[in-house]
Amino acid sequence: MEWIDLDRLQRIARQESFEKQSYGRIADFLEHLKESNIVRNLLEIEHLFYPKYLWQEDKDLELYFFTNEEIVKCGIDTNEKFFITKRYTKNITKIEITNLDISNNDIQLNITFSKDDELIFSSDNSNIHWKYKYFKKIIELYDLL
Repeated sequence: MEWIDLDRLQRIARQESFEKQSYGRIADFLEHLKESNIVRNLLEIEHLFYPKYLWQEDKDLELYFFTNEEIVKCGIDTNEKFFITKRYTKNITKIEITNLDISNNDIQLNITFSKDDELIFSSDNSNIHWKYKYFKKIIELYDLL
C-alpha cells in the first residue's frame, strides 16, 4: 500500500463520514483547505505531504506540507476554525532522529527552529497498520531537510 495524498484522504474521509462524525469534520476541513489558494499553490510545487495523527480519532488531524523552503501546518483549532502556520526551513537550527529502533519501526524526528520552537514527528503518528509507512516517510523527510 502506498503513501496517502490529499485527494485520497479526502475520498476516504467522505466515505467514512456516514458512520463517524469526526470524518465528516475532516472531509469538510480538506474541502476548504483545497479551495484555499495557499494550499493550491503548495500542491503545484514539489512537496512532501505528512498527515500527523492520521487514523487516530482521539487526536486532531494536522496536515504538513514540506518544501525546500517552507513547512506549512494546517489544522482545526478548538473553536472549529481552520488555521495555517508557515515556518521557513532557513530558520531550522537542528534536525535530530531519536528513539530509532529499526526492528520495531520506531523513529522520532525533532526539528528545532531558531526560537526553540520544535516540531516532532513519530512513527506513532498513525495507527499500528501505518507504522512502517510513517517510519519510512520520516526517513524521507529527514533526507529532504
